[in-house]
Amino acid sequence: MNIRQILSAAAASLAVGAMAALPLSAQKKPLDHSVYDSWQTVSSIQNPYGGNWLLYSITLQDGDDTLHIYDIAEGAVAYTIPRGSGAVISQDGSTAVYLIEAPKQAVRQAKIDKKKAHEMPKDTLVILDLKSGTRTVFPDVDRMYVGDDLQSYVAYRQAQTEASKEGGRDLYITDIRTLTTDTIAHVDDCVVSSKGEKIIYATEPAKDDSLGQRELHLLIPASGEDHTLYSTPKEGLISGIKFNEEATAAVFYSRRDTSEAAKDLRDIFYADLTAEKPSAECIVPSDIKGLPEGMGISDKATLRLSKDGRYLVLGVKELPEPEDENVPDFEKVSLDIWRWDADYLPTQVKINKSRFERQTLTALYYFDKPGQILMLADETMPMVSIPENLTGNTILVLNDKPYRVERQWDPTPRYDLYRLNIENGERELISRNRTVRSTLSPDGRYAAMFDAADTCWHLYDIVNNEWRNLTADVPALFWDDEEDTPSAAGPTGPALWYKDGSALLIGARFDVWKFYTDGSKAPENMTEGIGAADSIKFTPALSLLFDQRLERRNGRSADRKILDDKPLYFSSFNDITKETGIYLKDLSARRPKMQKLVSGPATYRLSAIGSGKKPVLFYTMGDFRNPYDLYRTSNLFKTSEQLTDINPQQDQYRWGSVELVDWMSEDGAFRCEGMLFTPDDLDSTGKYPMVLYFYERNSDGLYSYRAPAPSRSIINISYFVSNGYIVFVPDIYYHVGHPGQSAMNCIMPGVDKVLEGRPWIDSTKMALQGQSWGGYQTAYMITQTDRFAAAGAGAPVSNMTSAYGGIRWGSGVTRQMQYEHGQSRIGDNLWDGFDLYVENSPLFFVRNVTTPVLIMHNDEDGAVPWYQGIEFFTALRRCGKQAWMLTYNGEDHNLVQRYNCKDYTVKLVEFFDHFLKGEPMPEWMK
Repeated sequence: MNIRQILSAAAASLAVGAMAALPLSAQKKPLDHSVYDSWQTVSSIQNPYGGNWLLYSITLQDGDDTLHIYDIAEGAVAYTIPRGSGAVISQDGSTAVYLIEAPKQAVRQAKIDKKKAHEMPKDTLVILDLKSGTRTVFPDVDRMYVGDDLQSYVAYRQAQTEASKEGGRDLYITDIRTLTTDTIAHVDDCVVSSKGEKIIYATEPAKDDSLGQRELHLLIPASGEDHTLYSTPKEGLISGIKFNEEATAAVFYSRRDTSEAAKDLRDIFYADLTAEKPSAECIVPSDIKGLPEGMGISDKATLRLSKDGRYLVLGVKELPEPEDENVPDFEKVSLDIWRWDADYLPTQVKINKSRFERQTLTALYYFDKPGQILMLADETMPMVSIPENLTGNTILVLNDKPYRVERQWDPTPRYDLYRLNIENGERELISRNRTVRSTLSPDGRYAAMFDAADTCWHLYDIVNNEWRNLTADVPALFWDDEEDTPSAAGPTGPALWYKDGSALLIGARFDVWKFYTDGSKAPENMTEGIGAADSIKFTPALSLLFDQRLERRNGRSADRKILDDKPLYFSSFNDITKETGIYLKDLSARRPKMQKLVSGPATYRLSAIGSGKKPVLFYTMGDFRNPYDLYRTSNLFKTSEQLTDINPQQDQYRWGSVELVDWMSEDGAFRCEGMLFTPDDLDSTGKYPMVLYFYERNSDGLYSYRAPAPSRSIINISYFVSNGYIVFVPDIYYHVGHPGQSAMNCIMPGVDKVLEGRPWIDSTKMALQGQSWGGYQTAYMITQTDRFAAAGAGAPVSNMTSAYGGIRWGSGVTRQMQYEHGQSRIGDNLWDGFDLYVENSPLFFVRNVTTPVLIMHNDEDGAVPWYQGIEFFTALRRCGKQAWMLTYNGEDHNLVQRYNCKDYTVKLVEFFDHFLKGEPMPEWMK
């Protein structure tokens, strides 16, 4: 079936609507809980270097993945590799290197058997000659090292063995052309240069070698040269090894003083790798001039040499207080001090310990000014970042230090803006208290900033200290007018820079506009007004303009720069029909013009582009009925070929259809939308129970595929529809200060709407289900209406007065911002808006509840405090209401462990089956 046939079939299915009954559906069986593990997805789609090979994986929900290597020229899968992962294609396209992961079932059994780390099943490295198909296998590998480009050499480390526990592991370096391999013993760390022509490795002595040294070596694999760059006693360290971009130099941390008293001190070493006999020298000693008192060099910062080689970027941090060795551990005071004017709460610091440990004060070491460092950051301006491709000496600093305390209740990003001269450290204040979001040009000269104060994008010339409003006179909306929280305005889309910094693209409400940095040309509507005219939201998707190495660099944003002479692809979303598509604007054409490649009632995602005279596009497509399979087109969608057929087992099971429903809110303020899912074998003379699931607005996902899967917190729509339920997913629009009544205002008229003309929906057997914010609204609604026969509330806030000052234990921040400016939409503090907090708290209206409710709230919830679920349950229990609460011990806001997900899925189904279908009450409810 080609793409046009598939789209026609999807459209026909939708048109038939909820009353359709597929001829064979009665013969199909409903989904059951045993099917989940075998359901598949297509993932990790990439076309390295835009060459002849496409990589993708078929991923099981629970099981071993399968890597596929697709030959674009031949139009066929060349290699299918069970358990293959981490594949890398060489730059010349001749070789693939990948790991064969240990079977998951074997790993599971080893855990059951309580095997030690060195006894666990091991991975295998494979070097595959893509022309001949010859595989060279290297067993017992735990890590692979390659540069940004795989050209000639791959390094890999031996998995842990009984012997390797005694000091370092063997490192193997293989020439992928000749398959010759060198072995280096006792390796602790390894770094490969961008092109793979140089390798730096650190060794450590065996544990029983008291006189052994730690050493750092430079290896030139092509010649076999191995230079010892540095050595230090066994008690010392070597860490943070970094090449510069050209691999002509390297830097790292060590300790010249290896005594216990100096354990927190660090020195930075530099090695000129172009020297005939390269060696490392200490350039930044731990006591270097310019270091503030009580501060030390921090090895938590990533060292970086500037592209022009002028300076080294490093980090400085306060040294820890020495411990009193005279006090035994059991008598040491463990204390958190909460200070009213501190930047962060102790909970934020403790929960985000690793992030805070990595936060350092930026300093520079100039090679022409040895013996000293220049501090750029300090306690008044702690966050200074040097752009990677900076060409000048002036940078922009957004300093949030003065506004950190108020971030406790107002998440709006506020900054004082400074120009900072990195040669002398001089600062110039540009502006105070700006609510901006910024993105820098590739060379660091310009900053594009969205300012919430005037809802415009501005261009700031950092070098010349000049501002220009980019969007004020453009006839388009550049701020998100659909955001209904009491928060500062946000942009409608990101800013994407051209590679040479001459221009940038900014997404408006519908169209995408081009702005020239020098102002020499007027703004251009790159999508030609099609978006605004047809209510289509355009977003730049993929392009051959991107650095093809981004496939090896995991799509690092620094590589996503636009070229003015390449095709630019856009994804499209129709705001009215919810249809998606792919458009093209070929910037290399004499007169570039927007071209619709494909659009329809499905979800299209452009995944990879093979280069050539006629590019080959790879994309996924699916809808509620069809999973996201992988397709290719070589003629811009005139014809398409389906490459995968995941989940053929779905044909054995009853499925369903979805339609878009619209209605007016109770107060007439909003035109609401929602999705109505109905089973295929619907009998118009029967009666069907209906479950409502909601969370903010979901109708944009009309054409999303919903795989059967164990639930982390919400109903699985496919399962419920397959088992004879109607599922209604209404959108909710909000009035600030009244989130609870806003749900009633939108949902209840929606229920009445879907009941109209659908007598087969049993209005006496309806249920609510939601998680988190949806759990709160479920809890609230059952205090306001008796129309529902059952409710499932996951992690609900029940008492906004007590939740207001609670901690989000996943991040350590208070929940105050959520109520004053965020999702909870109260829009005021607890004291000035007390009545609103009470009005919107289900706890105070529990006596009104007549609906049996199942609560899930876990004791390690990092978003909504567990006590909120306890307050709700104990109040229901005190008032004699039917309520059950599930607490999965050690679990977070949404379930993580798959076995818990499966257990909850079964219980949620049993709960609704009992109250909506009359099934016997399960034992766990008795």
